[in-house]
Amino acid sequence: MSLKKEFTEEQIRRMRNLYTGKYGDKVTNQIETKTYKDKHLEGDIWEEDGSVWTIKDGIRETVNPYDEIYKSLMIPLTCPKCNTIMNKRLDKVYYPIYENCFNCEVDKRDELEKEGKLEEYLKPKKDDFLDKSFEEFESFIRDKVATEINDAAENGDEQNYEGGYDLDAVEEYIQKARLFKEKQKE
Repeated sequence: MSLKKEFTEEQIRRMRNLYTGKYGDKVTNQIETKTYKDKHLEGDIWEEDGSVWTIKDGIRETVNPYDEIYKSLMIPLTCPKCNTIMNKRLDKVYYPIYENCFNCEVDKRDELEKEGKLEEYLKPKKDDFLDKSFEEFESFIRDKVATEINDAAENGDEQNYEGGYDLDAVEEYIQKARLFKEKQKE
């Protein structure tokens, strides 16, 4: 005599659990999966649920607007040129600029100095540094002249200071600084 109805595996597990007194045990393993509308390939960029997504190395990730900044600030563990560990203080300074460790840069400069090409190598870097420094200086001076200083005194009274700068003198000062920068470039 056999049963006319077949029992599923889950029903058998449930009956065993009830018989052994394990009333709250799970009978099935449930895994919730989210199905995506579109199939995307490696490198695709799309927007979904208000976020921008991409697939990198087979993993679905959000695209952050600061990803390029993070990447530029990241310093690898080893120098790409000589494969030594970059754990010295100056390696952190030299890698973002020269893309190798301090020792590699020193060796490179020694070689260039022996060949007589060191000035040729350093001139564009020096000029770029001077241009950036001057732009920062000029914007700082112009901001200081343009802003009005509001300050509170000790007794709580508000003190307003108008710039009081002679704009012609400021422009003359900036022109002198620009001439100095050009002399340094020569």
